[in-house]
Amino acid sequence: MAKDLINAEAYPHVANGFQLACLRVAMEGVFRNAGHESRLGDTPLGVMDFLAVTACLFSPKLQKHLRSNFDRFDNLCGEESVSDMFLAERTIQAWAYDILDFYLGYFFRLAMKKEHDCQSNGTPTPPALVPIQQIQLQGTFLKDAWETNKDIQTICDFGGSKNIPMHSWKPSTPGAAPVFRGVSHHLKQDGAQIVECQISTTPPDFSRKPGAPHLDSCDSEHPSIYTSFSAPRAFLWAVFMAELFQDPPAQTQVQGLTQEFRLRGTTYQGILLFKFDSVQPAPSGLSWYQLPEGRELEWANIGRRQSIQPHPERHQAAHNLQQETTDSPDLIHGRDLYDLRKYLTSWSCEQALLWQTAFTSRAAVESLSSRLVGIYAISFEQLQQHPENISHRKGKIAMLKQNMGIPLRKRVPKRNSDDEMSQFLLGH
Repeated sequence: MAKDLINAEAYPHVANGFQLACLRVAMEGVFRNAGHESRLGDTPLGVMDFLAVTACLFSPKLQKHLRSNFDRFDNLCGEESVSDMFLAERTIQAWAYDILDFYLGYFFRLAMKKEHDCQSNGTPTPPALVPIQQIQLQGTFLKDAWETNKDIQTICDFGGSKNIPMHSWKPSTPGAAPVFRGVSHHLKQDGAQIVECQISTTPPDFSRKPGAPHLDSCDSEHPSIYTSFSAPRAFLWAVFMAELFQDPPAQTQVQGLTQEFRLRGTTYQGILLFKFDSVQPAPSGLSWYQLPEGRELEWANIGRRQSIQPHPERHQAAHNLQQETTDSPDLIHGRDLYDLRKYLTSWSCEQALLWQTAFTSRAAVESLSSRLVGIYAISFEQLQQHPENISHRKGKIAMLKQNMGIPLRKRVPKRNSDDEMSQFLLGH
């Protein structure tokens, strides 16, 4: 069944590469043979550009499935090109690698299964510190549902933001603004079990700080967890990842925001949003660096390679931005890219909050984990929009894009039948 996901010519190389743990090398060879090697380090110009370049790698059925996922996310947002903005967060190579690894892993998971810390230890995990709250959004589009939900308004409180000069605030400003992290990997195969481990308290005989969650479940020397000062930004990233990385479709496709999962013996729906108390510019004892405004693209180009570039090289690249001789900082604050900042202002999101922080050391990740104060499972029921409102909204969006010089992206036609979806899995 995995064979149905990959371009027929590329499949032997990719399958062997996956099983031999050298998928990246095999993937690069496919792009090289197709004459697209020079595009690997580029960010996609949009959905259509990404699908065109990866046609040498993904089968037509997988491409159609991915296109449907992108369109579904845009439909949730009520605009046609939001997927393009989030695709620009990584390179073509990084996205292609993650998609291949996910879909091939879906079929090979049992053979390639990795053991996680809390599963390999016989000590029962103590009761979790932070409860999980289910929040159910309802509306025509995500933005409207988000802004009118009282629970969301409470979550997004910026620690007395009325007294903070938003026009001049930066992560270097001393304070205690909360930070957020949105995730969707609990919706994947075995993903809920991993998250269960991460949000439980650490047994005393672990090497990590006892009594606190341990959000980074690996023992990498160079962990990386990204957070945002903007709750809607973290939320949208999780929704985008949930819609893109869908398990191979069954006859009835379930959206990430309505998909059920179980944690701590209870059933929840949707993506997970973590909220942390934090300290700016950094908790005591941790070093930090704030990228100068105007250099966001340099930092983005480092982060975009996060899936395929070794951590030490990435951290050294970040270090080089400082032009100093000190060690790489524990926390790195970088502003979001312009297009995403501009879009998120429509979510009533303060421009000043559109910064991300990379926690790049074990001490930084442990400090962040110990400050976890909220876990929210967020689902969304999309209500049908009135026909004349749809026409009016599309007209406004088209006019705005034309004024900005943005090419319009055609919508993908709806699938003809459920049989076509089942063929995706069966390869008929």
